[in-house]
Amino acid sequence: MARGKSGAIRQSDGAILVGPVVLPDRRLQNLRELLIDLSRPGVCIVLGAGASHSVVPISPREIAEIALEKFRALARGSVPTLSRRQEALMASCPEVRYLTQLLQEMPPNAWDRYLVDSMTPGRATVVLNDIFTPQTEVPPALSEIYGVIENANGALISFNYDGIDQGQSRFPVIHPHGLRPSLLPDPLPGPEVRKAALFSTEIVPTDWHLPLPEKEGTRLRLEYRRMLEAWKQARAVVFVGYGFGGGMDAFSYEDFGRFLHSKARVHVLCPRPDNADLRKQIGFVLRGRNSGFCVFGQPFRWKALAEAILLTLQRNRAVHVRAAIGREGEIALAHDQR
Repeated sequence: MARGKSGAIRQSDGAILVGPVVLPDRRLQNLRELLIDLSRPGVCIVLGAGASHSVVPISPREIAEIALEKFRALARGSVPTLSRRQEALMASCPEVRYLTQLLQEMPPNAWDRYLVDSMTPGRATVVLNDIFTPQTEVPPALSEIYGVIENANGALISFNYDGIDQGQSRFPVIHPHGLRPSLLPDPLPGPEVRKAALFSTEIVPTDWHLPLPEKEGTRLRLEYRRMLEAWKQARAVVFVGYGFGGGMDAFSYEDFGRFLHSKARVHVLCPRPDNADLRKQIGFVLRGRNSGFCVFGQPFRWKALAEAILLTLQRNRAVHVRAAIGREGEIALAHDQR
């Protein structure tokens, strides 16, 4: 059996030198490549719904089921009377359109017209804000993992609204699709804004692009342009549970292929079987690169992998991910036990 580990040596110029090694498990071979890239400057981590698994609902059906229960509860209260102008505004409101579509895709008799009629822009915004707010305490590893990754010239790009990336401060965070409304969680105006949104026709200001197909205007968002700059500079990109919205983020997908640094390496971290599909999808938009280019598949769960890396470093009294290079088998075992 081939030697199973080879540690990393940091050179005077900051580069990481890793000895040659052949691992019998292909999963471990790719994991080694991931650890190497996480230990070098210029890593860009792209967070999708899979990065928030167990923290917020991630599938349209889950979102619709929670929204249905919330609207049923609201329907038992007072229903605002809307003017024609307000009804027209409601029809153009992305929150209303998005939730109405989700509810209509639910099984027959799971929703009714009354629920839709009681949905104002304010109510829809409050419901979506609640849905995308972490439902449980964010696991510490989802914040602590960024403390051991090399952050020089790095960035986090989050397509989520939950803000779980806010638990760290080492990496600049880019939100190309925006975040939850800032007024609702504010301890001072928040309760009053919420009350006005629920029981009147007040509209809560938002700056998010909901899980709908991207439009050309999406490219004009400041955070979107920051994302393109991050891809231009990246030396490695790690996709964590993100697959360009299943086709809805078509502009982001196209621009990733156009703007990604020519020498950047790419990893796709997502459990099987989706891992293989995402690798093909991302590989297609990057077709035409040099013959040695490949998209590294990492069939791991993000939370479990983060916990495994942190545990391995703790056992070895290390504080940087470079110390984990050569311990792929130990990390994979700890991952599988979670």
